[in-house]
Amino acid sequence: YFIWSSTLAFIASFTKRPFYRNRWFWLGLLLAIYSIVGFFTVPILIKQYLPEQVKAQLGWETEVDSVIFNPYTFSLTINGLSFTDENSNKVARFRQIYSDLKFSSLIEGVLTVSQIRLLEPHISVAILKNGRDNFSTSWNTRHPEKPNEAEPVAKESEEEALPKLLFQSIKIIRGQVSITDHSAKETQKLGISAINFNLTNLATYPITGGDYQLNLSLGSKQRLNWRGNLSLVPLHSSGIVKLNGIDSQKYLAYLQPLIPYQLAAGKLDLSAQYRFAMTLAGATTQPEFELSNALVKTQALGCTGSEI
Repeated sequence: YFIWSSTLAFIASFTKRPFYRNRWFWLGLLLAIYSIVGFFTVPILIKQYLPEQVKAQLGWETEVDSVIFNPYTFSLTINGLSFTDENSNKVARFRQIYSDLKFSSLIEGVLTVSQIRLLEPHISVAILKNGRDNFSTSWNTRHPEKPNEAEPVAKESEEEALPKLLFQSIKIIRGQVSITDHSAKETQKLGISAINFNLTNLATYPITGGDYQLNLSLGSKQRLNWRGNLSLVPLHSSGIVKLNGIDSQKYLAYLQPLIPYQLAAGKLDLSAQYRFAMTLAGATTQPEFELSNALVKTQALGCTGSEI
């Protein structure tokens, strides 16, 4: 009886307290406001300000189908993102862009991006007659170089200037790149499809990892396979590159003005191991590049010319 009476008295005293003096009320209110801002307000702001910034920086129009943000997992999903330049050409489109941040890692002083995923990106690159591409042209049009502008003084240590970032996974799934080159005598078109890229544990500070793999198609039965390791601090990369079934006449057309003969139709298979690093030489850094175990196979490759 005593326990039951005490319980009833406690409930009665709790219900008589004004709601605004209850800490659970304020906690629930803050949680509700945080949820509303995260789930609803943030996507609206992204859909509003992203097109404005792209228009101001590049002069392109932006279309966004939907934006989803989870304030509890800090994941962002953008569906149906596309960009159209001032000539009404689609320069880039993405079926989906997904990113996931891990803010708990800030306790260790590192901002960790758990995943960046680009689903079915399609990039259209146009090389103009002056040799510049459409992306840099749009940027330079709105950000012209100012004459006599003083260059910023480089910091003594670039490593110290880099914030600690860790990208645990970067993926490109079923990507495409279309290149139209107007700088040559004849317009050259190149299509790169079935681009699949995976990079793990890329960091702006010394860490083991940085393994990557890239697979793509350069046309009918033409493949590129590239795998290896990449480190930003220090800058270093090594791996193996394989090209299979490359149409020599198509991709070596740029070399015709430099060689005294005409390449006939044929196929090339190439593979090689490489190593690239930026090494310290005194007060400056110098690039080092090493190519080893290179192998070239030809299939029905021929050439004609007076000097052969």
